[in-house]
Amino acid sequence: MIEQSPSSEDYWRDNPPHPNPDKIAWQYNRTIGWIELYAEHTTIKSNLYLKRGDRIPRHFSRIIFDYRGKFADVATRTDCNETIRNDLEAFLIAAQKGEYWSRLSRYHIDSSLLLRNIEYMDLKQIIEDLCEQRLHET
Repeated sequence: MIEQSPSSEDYWRDNPPHPNPDKIAWQYNRTIGWIELYAEHTTIKSNLYLKRGDRIPRHFSRIIFDYRGKFADVATRTDCNETIRNDLEAFLIAAQKGEYWSRLSRYHIDSSLLLRNIEYMDLKQIIEDLCEQRLHET
């Protein structure tokens, strides 16, 4: 006996597409700036870079980014990974709310990738290595 093949409607109803948890789609189509994190001795600090002007052009190659200055001290105690993680998460939440710069609350800070991977990073060791490397360079 020959079975009839299911129609495409029946197939997709019975087998809905599932998101691939290993593949994360980029949710935003415009980059308007970034927050640079850096270590200075036992403090994590941040700088802000934003696009020049108010309009967001369609073509990324036409965007000019300007350094807007020191943004905030992210973490002042770098003695424990958990403390650094908590301070970094609190900083990103406060920055999104516009506590450091009110205009920033109009934009979305996409920190999902950083927050998803931060628990696997040895931030204390990274900071120590950066500080030691900086000492050897001078």
